[in-house]
Amino acid sequence: MPKNFPRPLWGQKICDRRGWSFGEVFRHQFRIGRARAVPEWEGKQIGPFWLEHCPFLPVTPILSDKGKSLGYLLGIAVDAEGAGFGYDGGPPVTLAARFDAVAQLQARLAGRFAIVVEIDGETRFYPDASSSLTAVMNARTGVLAASVPLAIDTPLRVSPGRKVDELWRVTRLQLMGETADRRVTQLFANHYIDLADCSAHRFWPDRDTPFDTPGPDAIPRLAKRLQGIMTSLTHRFDCALPVTGGQDSRLLAAALTPDSAVLMAHYFVYEINWATGFDVAAAKPVADHIGVPLKVLRLMGEPQGDAFEGFDPRLVRAQIALATGFSQSRLTKPVLQAMQATPPSQVVLRGGAAELVHANKWPQPARIPDVVTAEFAFERLALQSPANLRAALGEEAFDASWLRYTAWFAALPEAARRRAPDVGHRELWLSGPFGTIFQAPRRHFYLNPFNDHQLMAETTRFDPKMRRSGALLKALLDHLSPGLSELPYATQLRAKAQAA
Repeated sequence: MPKNFPRPLWGQKICDRRGWSFGEVFRHQFRIGRARAVPEWEGKQIGPFWLEHCPFLPVTPILSDKGKSLGYLLGIAVDAEGAGFGYDGGPPVTLAARFDAVAQLQARLAGRFAIVVEIDGETRFYPDASSSLTAVMNARTGVLAASVPLAIDTPLRVSPGRKVDELWRVTRLQLMGETADRRVTQLFANHYIDLADCSAHRFWPDRDTPFDTPGPDAIPRLAKRLQGIMTSLTHRFDCALPVTGGQDSRLLAAALTPDSAVLMAHYFVYEINWATGFDVAAAKPVADHIGVPLKVLRLMGEPQGDAFEGFDPRLVRAQIALATGFSQSRLTKPVLQAMQATPPSQVVLRGGAAELVHANKWPQPARIPDVVTAEFAFERLALQSPANLRAALGEEAFDASWLRYTAWFAALPEAARRRAPDVGHRELWLSGPFGTIFQAPRRHFYLNPFNDHQLMAETTRFDPKMRRSGALLKALLDHLSPGLSELPYATQLRAKAQAA
């Protein structure tokens, strides 16, 4: 290490020990601390802190309306009116030097991004709508980073009863901010971090946030906003869209205008096994409906081609385990092959956050209770019974997670508790167990166009029974692309084939 750098980070040590490229393993990641730590990364000073980032992570300067440097926007972000940040030659972000203006900017943008700014001597970190760029905090050292190995410079300290070696092979569910290292916690969405003491502060929802069903203009308003986001992305970035047989990718496809549909670089679907054959069968009519070419990526057996030259799934799996702080240690060979086969493009658009449209964390309408309790909402967070969840987490971890969850639930405004499965999905699930999957691909930058505060907050207001029935999804599809909702989904095709 150079003299002006402290001892290497734990992630650097592991890469050096195994002969891996640190830059490749931790691609698109970042670290914020009071001292430099990564010589090969770019460093930018913000107040008393250093932001260090992979050179492949887009970073956009944030200026005050008087031209003063305030900080940086990390990642890729767009609004629904055509503005975009994170592309080559793009403009800086300009706003008033006030934290309420920063919060308004965060609520206006969609994508996969984070904002770090220093105003009047206070330095804050704001995640996007679901903290999809992923951030963890080591409050003992005052470091905020994209993953655990970048937040520590000593060996992992795992929970009692666990071993470091098993982390490379086993992914244990972590629900309430836990990470592989007991000194490091996951940042929840809807909270900013005061970097002076690594304290988290909720900025949404508050006691005045509405959770009642919105008026009849909400559906066209949601549709227009999603369409504007898709248009901004395709006009500013080289994008690819996986068209699966599911609901979320269909919603994204429906939101394409004729112009943005032409600008999309690739439409593709994976055929990995018998089950994904139904994805292909469902995706083809969708592509025909919106008038775009669809590429079927057949990955049965041992795929060939330039993308797979030198490809070693065991090596890639181990590197992804390290890069994600061991939250993604068991990715299967077909999943790794699918990531490798994805067509070359700057951005791959995924639909995970759109799950709120069909209320994925709620049971079937007839089983939705009139009163949402902490017990009900906790069970719905992981979609497992308490007994199965206890077995998955282990006795001690289950009890600790339950205590943290009840505290989280009690701190929510009363109206928000009625939508706790939705708020928890956004804050606890997408920010943690699900969100780190976006750190796995290194050849592309993955983001979710529905990852937008306004879309997610407005969607959450709709009655979960209405959403779970599929009525909201159908209404949005019918508004955006009439006829698309009538095409069968992969699950329907599969059920029909099994019944035959």
